[in-house]
Amino acid sequence: MYKVFHVLLEGTPEHIDVYRICSDMEGVTVIHEVHAWIITSGYDALTAHILIGPSYEGDVVWLLTRLREIATRDHSLRHVTIQLGWPASSCDGGHRIDHLEARAASEVA
Repeated sequence: MYKVFHVLLEGTPEHIDVYRICSDMEGVTVIHEVHAWIITSGYDALTAHILIGPSYEGDVVWLLTRLREIATRDHSLRHVTIQLGWPASSCDGGHRIDHLEARAASEVA
């Protein structure tokens, strides 16, 4: 009965370590608004808003593909939606990221 309610309430699956997933996603500045839940038995989902630092000069499409691979291949998630914000200052979520942008700017200088 617990499993049924857990699925209906879109609870985070016990076998998913959201902190580990986020820490495995290298090359990004901030990961927030992370949600993991069970859609149905054996079909877990993850959504996240990921901010890229202002000094990032890599291929954004490659980065997005890599982040999806980490979630699907390394953590067995079946449905992954990632919203990239670039630069990090584009986030309108009211998050305090000034210190991260200052650090990135000092790395470039």
